[in-house]
Amino acid sequence: SDSPVDFTPFHPQILRRRPFSLPPEKRSLGFVSQGGDLFPHLTVAKNIAYGLRRNNKNRRARVNELLEAIGLPQMGKRYPSELSGGEAQRVALARSLAPAPNLLLLDEPFSSLDRELRERLRDLTIQLLQDTGTTTLFVTHHKEDALASGDRIIRMGE
Repeated sequence: SDSPVDFTPFHPQILRRRPFSLPPEKRSLGFVSQGGDLFPHLTVAKNIAYGLRRNNKNRRARVNELLEAIGLPQMGKRYPSELSGGEAQRVALARSLAPAPNLLLLDEPFSSLDRELRERLRDLTIQLLQDTGTTTLFVTHHKEDALASGDRIIRMGE
């Protein structure tokens, strides 16, 4: 059949284009890598706000809400170089959640953290994702992380 599949929230007219292409800002996708990959020249608040539209009236409120959610309400004016590894990962998570993506990809987001911090940050992340109802694909080599956070687990062999 030639009728396009409904990939809500994408508009069906976009799906009719060949080849299929969707600009990054329309993909409703968040991503957190192992290193967090924050912009070093932007403050914490500006890193979190990066994915939000500039004309968004609630931009500042959204940033403050996420700073509170990740437990860093007073850190908005700091730069990434002034953060610990755990703080940087929390900011990267907040930045990816700021535009309320439909899908969040987490690629070993806690692997560079010590065990205690990894567990605390994992629990915070799980709570944030449950609160927001964000569908997440979480790639990890840590069995404990997978078992603690996964509704469905796929084990890939070598």
